Amino acid sequence: MIDSFNFPLYFPSQKQLKAIIERNGSYNIERMETLDNPGKHTLTSAKARALFYRAVFDKLLINHFGCEIIDEVFDRYTQKLEASPAVLSPDNDKTILIFAILKRI
Repeated sequence: MIDSFNFPLYFPSQKQLKAIIERNGSYNIERMETLDNPGKHTLTSAKARALFYRAVFDKLLINHFGCEIIDEVFDRYTQKLEASPAVLSPDNDKTILIFAILKRI
């Protein structure tokens, strides 16, 4: 079952996101800017980080694997994060947020 699960994450640049929105044709971009805040909003607790990702991906994982293993998956993820404190360090956070105000056409 794991071999049938493909979970690609793609993080477009501001230029790429703008092109995607324009190609869609449903919105005008009123304003768009990049907010470069490395480390400012890092979840430095392994448990908090695991809960964040669980809130985001829980339904997708349950739909594919079933609800029986989800607690174990996120418990293991928490343990992996605790074993790698560098992952939780604000100094290693390279997150870039793209803020966009869109107006439906």
